[in-house]
Amino acid sequence: MATDKKLRADSWDASLTEDQRWALYERIVRKPSFKDAIAYAEAEYGLPKCAIQTYYNFMDRMRSQAFGRKIEQVKIARAEAGKLAREQTADDTLVQAYMTLAGDYAVTGGLDQAMKLTRMALDIQKQALGKDSLALTRAKFEAQERRLNAIRDALDAGKTNAVDPAAVMAEVDKILGRRKA
Repeated sequence: MATDKKLRADSWDASLTEDQRWALYERIVRKPSFKDAIAYAEAEYGLPKCAIQTYYNFMDRMRSQAFGRKIEQVKIARAEAGKLAREQTADDTLVQAYMTLAGDYAVTGGLDQAMKLTRMALDIQKQALGKDSLALTRAKFEAQERRLNAIRDALDAGKTNAVDPAAVMAEVDKILGRRKA
């Protein structure tokens, strides 16, 4: 992400990548104590201890870029969620719902969490569709089995009784749903 001011080479956080810088900022926002933040930065990223004004300058710079970053994350999350949802469903309303969901997650929790939660929601939907598909397949199988048993019974009745073969065929056609013109 482009910054308003170019980061000075000798700034406290100059050795961090953009992602590390944002991870540090998001961690500090959750636990803003100066001492905790500096200790975390030193332990996690090897940053030297700094003066409180350097810390405030870092936070001010990151805060000024945070809104733009959130907007970028929402755009990315919506695009990725739309792509994932279109692979799974053709329903445009459902695709839009997943895109909105991902955008909301990106605003509240960041891009990584948004994509993780969106993938989880898509997986849950896929599993539910799989269960529905399995139930439908089972119902079709059971219906075919019932028809087969009814045909067997009709044929067996035709063998044991002196029933007209045309009546047996009419019964079979009725079971199979055939209609004579």
